[in-house]
Amino acid sequence: MKSVLSAPLNRAISWIFVPAFAAGVGCSKSDRSNEQPIVLPVRVFEAPATYEIFDANCQKQTDKIDLTSGTLPAWQSDQVQMISVDLSNTVTSISLRNSIVKDTVFGVEYERRCDDAKEDGQECLDELGRDDYAAVKGKGWYLRICENGYEYPRKSVETVALTSAHYLDLAHKTYLQLKEPSAAVPPQLLLNVLPLFTDIFDNYYENGEKKLRKKYVVNNLAYYGGKNMIIVFPASKQTDEAFPGFFWESQFVLGHEYGHHVERQRTGLLKAKLGIDWNPITHTWEDLSLAKFTDTGTSEFTQVLGAISEGFADLLAFYAEGGTSLSLTGIPTLGKNRDIRTPTFENNTQKTLTQDRLNLLTGRKTAGKRDPDRHFENIHSGGAVFAYAADRIFKSVSLARIDIVEGSKEDMAFRYKLLLLWIDETGEGLSLVKSDPAESHLEKISGAFAKVVDDSVGGFTLRPDTTEKQLQSEVCNVLTEVLPALAKPAFALADGGC
Repeated sequence: MKSVLSAPLNRAISWIFVPAFAAGVGCSKSDRSNEQPIVLPVRVFEAPATYEIFDANCQKQTDKIDLTSGTLPAWQSDQVQMISVDLSNTVTSISLRNSIVKDTVFGVEYERRCDDAKEDGQECLDELGRDDYAAVKGKGWYLRICENGYEYPRKSVETVALTSAHYLDLAHKTYLQLKEPSAAVPPQLLLNVLPLFTDIFDNYYENGEKKLRKKYVVNNLAYYGGKNMIIVFPASKQTDEAFPGFFWESQFVLGHEYGHHVERQRTGLLKAKLGIDWNPITHTWEDLSLAKFTDTGTSEFTQVLGAISEGFADLLAFYAEGGTSLSLTGIPTLGKNRDIRTPTFENNTQKTLTQDRLNLLTGRKTAGKRDPDRHFENIHSGGAVFAYAADRIFKSVSLARIDIVEGSKEDMAFRYKLLLLWIDETGEGLSLVKSDPAESHLEKISGAFAKVVDDSVGGFTLRPDTTEKQLQSEVCNVLTEVLPALAKPAFALADGGC
């Protein structure tokens, strides 16, 4: 098998759920000394499950094979079912490829050294407060699929790769169909499945005994924008045994990662000009001009920007799947929180962005351990709120058309197009207020919704019972309800009402 990859994994990773590099596992830092034993026992946290190559002989071949069909796992509400899928335009040459996947690799090994003697949250940061990035320790191999129409074992490397590639292909084909003719086609991606990513922590103590702590990246996916790569990490052994399915078996999850790729294609140049890049440690956008002076380089601007990115990726995946959450709702810890149609989080709190929650999102306030809104310190919760608000607005605009039936293919396609317009408008607006407080950023987001509504209404015939003023009032009411931290929503009257 031919080995691949030698560059460090070092920039622009966007995670599907939570920061996979979260620190703080272990014991108190007060119980440490300068003792340096030669041999240390190893303490392992969340060891990854193991996956095997089912068809080892295939990896030694070199001929091109056209794949047309297969049987793959798919989340269907609260369970995973094996379904027959169309794999047209999927081939194996050097490796597995399709319309969006340029090559597929597996088994790449990464290693990062961290130090538990550093302050909480800084264990893996260098002296400038930046990530001490992982180095490639084992280059991995290209992956080939030789059997057409075959059902590989569910926990084989082949099934993980083929399933991931298929769902990325579906998301990409939808974008090609619905994007503006002038919009560029996103570059193809390297699909990197089941890497072994290890964080090794020095100066770790457990019950007074010094150990070498190993922590693996598991139960996650990542978009690595710097290399046009999507990474599918293994499940942990505990998840493999306890959960009914895995992230890569969800069309929504892979569609979400593809959404980050689309946003980078459409707005990445603008962010680069602003000195904005994605930081995999803090799991948000990073202002490189701040990174030398702060631990993370984050600001109110980058936190709001990160929440927008997560909301956009969720919505793009939702619409591409036809406006269904069938592949999402059953996933433990993820489903209800990210279901576009659900007005509440899993803890039954409303999907709204209050002033207190905005303060948590931007870091002005730190939540207590029992604060039910503690999850708003993570940009995914802010993203879920933006996605919920945006879908309600796009739904109102779409159903104002005389030729649209709610829930139809045409309805979802039109909402998808409105979403693309909104992310473009949002990027243009936010670029002008980089140093302003978060409240100003919310005004720009609201203004982007107004621009999308105004620009789109003139392009179709309204229903007889709907006027443009009524539609504007609906949009204002949604923003007032879902984003109460917004001082003056779009289309608000002089007295502040709708």
